[in-house]
Amino acid sequence: MRDNKGVPAFLGLYNFPNTICASLNEEVVHGTTNKKPLGEGDILSIDCGAKINGFYGEHAYTF
Repeated sequence: MRDNKGVPAFLGLYNFPNTICASLNEEVVHGTTNKKPLGEGDILSIDCGAKINGFYGEHAYTF
């Protein structure tokens, strides 16, 4: 992201403490990370936002 002159869009937005959102199983999207280990069958959603050249973009993927 930074190699392409972008900045993390989520970091600091509404006091959000992370660059990437990670939500496990039934947690709400845009969750924060924690130290809970992943288990077999868990569902993990990753969401990343970037601001590049004055534009915001966001992409989420569920594993």
